[in-house]
Amino acid sequence: MKRWMVICSACGVAVLFAAFLLLQSAPVFLIGTIKLTDIFTIVGGLLFVIPIYMDSVWRKDDAGAAHRVVWGTIPPIGMIVVCFGILLPNSLMVFGVVEWADVLYLLGTIIMLPIFLYPILDPRAIEVEEQIDEEIAEEHAESAKSKPSH
Repeated sequence: MKRWMVICSACGVAVLFAAFLLLQSAPVFLIGTIKLTDIFTIVGGLLFVIPIYMDSVWRKDDAGAAHRVVWGTIPPIGMIVVCFGILLPNSLMVFGVVEWADVLYLLGTIIMLPIFLYPILDPRAIEVEEQIDEEIAEEHAESAKSKPSH
């Protein structure tokens, strides 16, 4: 990761920590039910995740990973879903059991998993490993033929 990306992610963590510290304070409502801590959480979360996402996309492009739609398009949708979950008031319930905000947090984070998990192995690395294994097998076969048997 480039230095500016690390700095950006570190700033995001600092903003998230500030949101955590302000969470128990008296709410400062900005627009309707949107609080200052909600804005801090969104800004800090995006500052933290976007550089990691960009690095992930660059690495997967370089590796020639298949299914670009999965790892290139779906994670930003997850980021948007999490942001909507943060902006929703906590009083909205799903079937009277779970809050919509929690459902959106869960769905959004699951949708963002390709940033970290897809693809698990680099296709080029697999090819190189197979090629090395073949060369070792060939060298082993050649050395076995050249050794005299006792």
